[in-house]
Amino acid sequence: MTDPRLLEERYGRSRGGRRVAPLAVALGVGALVVGVALLFWWARSTRPFVTWATLSYQVSSDTEVQVGFLVRKSAGDRAVCRVVAQDATGVVVGERDLEVPSGRSQTETRATVVTTARAILGRVDSCRVVR
Repeated sequence: MTDPRLLEERYGRSRGGRRVAPLAVALGVGALVVGVALLFWWARSTRPFVTWATLSYQVSSDTEVQVGFLVRKSAGDRAVCRVVAQDATGVVVGERDLEVPSGRSQTETRATVVTTARAILGRVDSCRVVR
């Protein structure tokens, strides 16, 4: 067998520190990844969501645009959507906030936007959940 004194003379004294087992490191990293994923999931699930899509628009006159759009949200939430009309240069020439009531998770609706000049485009700019 090997004499410990001979090994110490030849290689020096060992550090004597404890080595962390690779399995413990892997478990720690895995727990951290799962924890971060759960945190992101929780943050996303507690925030109210709303999505929208402009379905159509029609320039009715020099002072009016009709915009059709779809809103998806939780059935118990109300939303307010900003509908805008733009001229040929992209300037907003009319806007309107329209409330989408609670009760349905998907609502298709139309809004009339009064403009200060002839618009060439009508669209939903944004929607947000209101409590």
